[in-house]
Amino acid sequence: MDKKAIISLLNKYNDDEIFYKRCYELNSDKKEQTKYIASFDPKELKKRELMLPGKPNKLKLLESHLFKEHDANNIFLVKHNRYTPSFEHSHDFFEIFFVYSGECKNTIREESFYMPSGSLCFIAPHVNHTLEVFNDSVIINILIRKTTFDEIFFNLLVTGDILSEFFLGSIYTVKSSEKPVEYIIFNLGDDTEMTEKIHEMLIEQFNNDKYSNRIMYNIISIFFTLLVRKYADKPFLQHTGNDTDRLRYITYLNKNFRTVTLEQTAKHFSISTAHCSRLIKTQTGKCFIDIVRDIRLRHAQSLLKSTNMKINDISYSLGYENQETFIRSFKKIFGVTPGDYRKSTKINRVLE
Repeated sequence: MDKKAIISLLNKYNDDEIFYKRCYELNSDKKEQTKYIASFDPKELKKRELMLPGKPNKLKLLESHLFKEHDANNIFLVKHNRYTPSFEHSHDFFEIFFVYSGECKNTIREESFYMPSGSLCFIAPHVNHTLEVFNDSVIINILIRKTTFDEIFFNLLVTGDILSEFFLGSIYTVKSSEKPVEYIIFNLGDDTEMTEKIHEMLIEQFNNDKYSNRIMYNIISIFFTLLVRKYADKPFLQHTGNDTDRLRYITYLNKNFRTVTLEQTAKHFSISTAHCSRLIKTQTGKCFIDIVRDIRLRHAQSLLKSTNMKINDISYSLGYENQETFIRSFKKIFGVTPGDYRKSTKINRVLE
């Protein structure tokens, strides 16, 4: 499938959209609307049960609902069905949606605003929101497994810009009731370079061969890196709360994880070691040692998957005093040794 075919498919109304649009048009005549809905096969209606008109919906969507265990894909793009009855929902993962054409109404925690064509929105986990599209606009949802998302963004978390702060603030939120980071929106306008990456991902998704998943991973990595390069300091709209202290500590640790000590951190922020330890624990819910360990092991995962570096060299590059300490720490967290982890990821890549 080529770019022209992709554009045609995006603009074409699918069966669900035709159904929802007709229900929307009959909204003022409930009798006719009910009659129209009843004309469908019960099996067809079952697929749309949560989205039927008149149902007050408030959903909690989980990654497990979107990515089935037998599905090897880590990334997929899906068009938001136009005329879908509005429903409030949240996720246990980051949601990203792109206004490909037209506009949409986005409501986050009861604050509504219209997003024009070229808008790209990141919504943090556990944030209630509603997306409304009652016209011919095309909105594309970019869905990424959390582990894949973490891996793609991990190396971008040390840049100290608004985008890295957004993700760090979400990752290290202590309680779900806290609201340090909620959303961030960028206006890409008519940036053809960014839109082309969306087209490339859609084309690869339709190709759906054994190479597609790996290619899409690389395209999305380039897409986000370009986003950071071009727009990280130019958010169109944002709400990142008042979690400056947390971000200062986590950003510093991300930048200096190989050699950082609690004493160095305390000195950097001009506070006592004991006070620094308490603040980090209070702000992140984790102690200093655990945060540094997590950062090192995330890098270890990436290096084990994407390079042929020897395990001893990986251990040294991450700041471990010896290989045995690294192996014990890795196995404690992931349940397997670094060597076994590398073997399993190679097998999975072959199977994809």
